[in-house]
Amino acid sequence: MDLSLLVILIICVLIAAWFIRYVASIFFENIEPSVTEKAKFLSSNLTVYYKHQIGAYSGTAAICQEIKSIVPSDCITFGIFYDSPEDVKEHLLQSAVGVIFSIDGKSLYSDNYAQQLTRLGYEKMNISKVGKTVQVIQRNRGFLSFFALLTNTYPILKKYIETHRLETTYSMEFYTSDHFYVYFPLENAEELRVPEYKSVERLEADMAKKCFDSDLSDSESEPEQTTDMEGN
Repeated sequence: MDLSLLVILIICVLIAAWFIRYVASIFFENIEPSVTEKAKFLSSNLTVYYKHQIGAYSGTAAICQEIKSIVPSDCITFGIFYDSPEDVKEHLLQSAVGVIFSIDGKSLYSDNYAQQLTRLGYEKMNISKVGKTVQVIQRNRGFLSFFALLTNTYPILKKYIETHRLETTYSMEFYTSDHFYVYFPLENAEELRVPEYKSVERLEADMAKKCFDSDLSDSESEPEQTTDMEGN
């Protein structure tokens, strides 16, 4: 075998081995859920800017990217998820996506950033300390880490909640450059509820009414069709 070809082959094998090891380190990370009263971020009083979203949770990524185009890219973004995709239809899922602006009264950014966020439709909200919560922490190693969060971390977390028979409602995720922090509050979960939130039943009823009103408006705006009977 040609020496140069052998060198290329060895390099390819080493790269493949490194990639496999890299992927394995992401998807087979040791995840250990626990209950804590000192959850990072949630054990502090927060001021946040957020957007309320209705629809598939996959849409939250675009909002996070928009935030990072406004405030420094090392910002702490978050997602609050009010419904289980297993129980609620995709078009009725509700979430709130935003950025931490201050922690325990200490601002992380200047007011200029707050003004920019407000102009783009972000709302301001204060979140008081949340008490006891189920938590899990996963390292953030880039794009593949989000898949690991869904396919590995969440199943482990849900099994922990079921095994310990814990009562949970909403979930909240914080995203930093190094880690993902996932929480299911056991106390004061209402602190995470944004004013725009509606129960699934009310949201579904409002959507049905809006659709009916739209159809009614369309039918009323259609010109009346007349038939010239005399010409027939």
